[in-house]
Amino acid sequence: MVAATAMKRTEAAVLAAVMLNEQAAATFVEEFGYIAPEFFDDARHAAIAGAILRVSHQGAPVDYETVARDLHEHGQLQTAGGALYICGLSKSLPNSSHALEYFRELREGKEKRDIARVCEDAVKAALEAVREQLRILDSLIDDLCPPDAMQGHQPITDPIIPSVPAEEVARLILDGVREGKQ
Repeated sequence: MVAATAMKRTEAAVLAAVMLNEQAAATFVEEFGYIAPEFFDDARHAAIAGAILRVSHQGAPVDYETVARDLHEHGQLQTAGGALYICGLSKSLPNSSHALEYFRELREGKEKRDIARVCEDAVKAALEAVREQLRILDSLIDDLCPPDAMQGHQPITDPIIPSVPAEEVARLILDGVREGKQ
């Protein structure tokens, strides 16, 4: 939980830096190529990042007012936490000279989430493949065994993780990945 809270603070600091300082925004783009909603885990921050992109693409200055206006026009102001939250982001930036470090932490957080998603997908796919093989094996047993030998036969259950859903296995693996990256 501490890591998630720290990442939210980092996300807020990045958004504040971009909206307070044009040079910080240019540094972010120069260092990482772009700022995008998928860099942010917090839904409020993702919405704000989307607004920053839109405002920037329009050639308008990126600041609290233009970002809040854009969010309002796109019906996302409440999703982003409201105008007061957006203005309050400035308190999230303890020192604008550390903006590049916040940007790096943000990118690292995104990379960790990407790795976690890949791991989760891999675990789910592997478990489904095992379950499919068990269904095939059960079907072969039904086809090959005489009916009188099948009395009391129960379909093969998942012998690997009988009582743990794939999502829980994926979460346990992801927790291990996250701990290894900290």
